[in-house]
Amino acid sequence: MVTEKQPEREKLCRVDMSIPKFDIKADLQLKDALMVMGMHRAFDIEADGFRDMADVRFFISSFQW
Repeated sequence: MVTEKQPEREKLCRVDMSIPKFDIKADLQLKDALMVMGMHRAFDIEADGFRDMADVRFFISSFQW
């Protein structure tokens, strides 16, 4: 007859570890994604989407991250 061994009881222990420092860089063009989410007026100079926030007329030409 074959029987499986019962696993030993789990023990908690402290583990110190270090992770090397790293940088993540990306060049994302977000204009199209933001327009799909409904931000059309912000990118259209004719829409004057920021008239409530400024005395001058402006728009966003691009958005990068």
